Amino acid sequence: MKRINFKLLLILMVGAGVAVGGLYALRRLQISRNAGGKLELAKARIAEGKAAEALVLLGQYVSLRPDDDDAFVEYAKLLLGRATSPDASRNDVGRAFDALETAVRRSPEDDALRLQLAEFDVRVGRAPDALEHLKVLEERLAAKTADGKPSDPETAGRVQLMKASAYLGISEYQAAAGTVATVIGYDLAKRQFTEAADGTTAPSVLARWAQLK
Repeated sequence: MKRINFKLLLILMVGAGVAVGGLYALRRLQISRNAGGKLELAKARIAEGKAAEALVLLGQYVSLRPDDDDAFVEYAKLLLGRATSPDASRNDVGRAFDALETAVRRSPEDDALRLQLAEFDVRVGRAPDALEHLKVLEERLAAKTADGKPSDPETAGRVQLMKASAYLGISEYQAAAGTVATVIGYDLAKRQFTEAADGTTAPSVLARWAQLK
């Protein structure tokens, strides 16, 4: 009966492990280079105004680099652009909503992105979800006030007007009217204008609200 050469067996096992490790490292390097190339191409297509091509490339990139939060935010924005186009399908809307929700969870401090999600929520009939996001934005804007006035009155006004639109979406008409009245400085009880809460004029605020509806 032949004796097993354990030394030779150990050498073969170590060699096989090194080979597998080398192949894995090579594969990772190829994926990294491929992903980087797709990201650069996507940026170039965005600069050229070719959103459809950029969307495909960024989609491929985030599948290879799922931990790149910044890239995923850009991907979500491209999906939003697609979902709000005239020929958008139900699938486009669903993909955009899922991506935006994920992007906000991954980048919770991105207030501009959260506001975009809230606006999209209102548009697709998810007013309660929009109100939750708008509440978060209200609290952050309130924390940034100075001398009792918003440090970013434009965004503060936009949040309030979107909040009014969300209230309309759930048939809370009195709440919607009260929100708009506060923004434009209108006293509902006295039925007269006072000074606008954020320093803007009533006509300009109403014009912006009409665009959001």
